[in-house]
Amino acid sequence: IQILSNRKYKSIKHQVLVQHDQTHLSIVAFCNPSQDVVIRPLPKLINEKSTNLQVNFV
Repeated sequence: IQILSNRKYKSIKHQVLVQHDQTHLSIVAFCNPSQDVVIRPLPKLINEKSTNLQVNFV
């Protein structure tokens, strides 16, 4: 999330406590991407003020 949002949102470590009487949804992202995939901020989140925050990962 931090990379895709161009650091607008910070990735944090977290722990989930499950309440068995309620339904819940989990979403996993970037689970073993190919080694040649470039992960970078979404283009619409890059502007004149944030271009210096742009980071690409391979």
